[in-house]
Amino acid sequence: MKPSRPEKELRPPKKRSRPSKKKRAKEKAESATFGQAFEKYIEWAKSNKKRWDDDISRYNVHLKKDLENVKLTDVSPFLLEKIKKGILDKGKAPATAKHALVVVRQVFNKLRVLGIPWRDLNPVSDVKLPRVDNRKERVLTHDEEDALLDALGKVRPSAKAMAQVALNAGLRFEEIATLRWQDVKLDERSIRVQGKGDRVRVVPMNDVLFDMFKFWRPNKPEPLSLVFPNANGDPHHRPPKIFYKTVKRTGLNDGVFDRRDKADFHTLRHTAATRLGNMGVPAPTLCALMGWTSLAIAYRYCKPDAEIARSAVNLLGKKHAQDPIISITNTNKKQQ
Repeated sequence: MKPSRPEKELRPPKKRSRPSKKKRAKEKAESATFGQAFEKYIEWAKSNKKRWDDDISRYNVHLKKDLENVKLTDVSPFLLEKIKKGILDKGKAPATAKHALVVVRQVFNKLRVLGIPWRDLNPVSDVKLPRVDNRKERVLTHDEEDALLDALGKVRPSAKAMAQVALNAGLRFEEIATLRWQDVKLDERSIRVQGKGDRVRVVPMNDVLFDMFKFWRPNKPEPLSLVFPNANGDPHHRPPKIFYKTVKRTGLNDGVFDRRDKADFHTLRHTAATRLGNMGVPAPTLCALMGWTSLAIAYRYCKPDAEIARSAVNLLGKKHAQDPIISITNTNKKQQ
């Protein structure tokens, strides 16, 4: 008889090795869709961005259809180029396509903050963003200003008051919408403005604004209450629709097709800056009033009117001619 083989020792089954942390992170990133990442991004944005609702609007209108169910790893520059082309082919402005792509870029930039490990490059970095020219060319004449303010006063006095602040102090719409009564210093004839990047500046109040705020001010306003709240008591996110209806009704944009020449709410701020520049306000002072951090922006906004430009060029043909602007400046210094 053959000797029986010794029974094999029973060995415990091998334990499956647990995936490494790096591998688990990669699997988590690969399984997430852009739509899921966007939902988490909006949760973060509500606590960290003022205009998070704009991101929701851009996502729903321009991105959701093409990206909601796409895995993050499949969001490629080629796909984003197609989305960009689709937006532009619909006749939308280059700024619209750029803002949509910026939303995608922000989502990928915040993935690790949102708890989605991401080690790859941001796909938007390989997409050429549309070039945007935001420069406004339109400056209201005094007659156009009077017509607009008169029409606004008849339909919505608060919209007229907001327009007056833009025209007489050069504030941005968002700065006007978030003004609180504690910022309106009637005794000092000044306005404390919370500007871009949370930079604070103080803008003097002229007679027009002093009279308007004095009329508009309640007897005992709460310091933190908004000067121009919307119907729900919250800040306006964008200019009231009645403003654009009134612009159309007054014919300010009749026959105007270039968007840079179309009158909108920002035209009021641009008008204020241009008038100040044409009156010879120095660029540093203009920067302080308008809340700019670059002199280059001041020079962009300050365009001399045609008569000043014509007079300046005519001086080149005269011998020993003195610049009238320098002459005025010297005269003012002597009087002081």
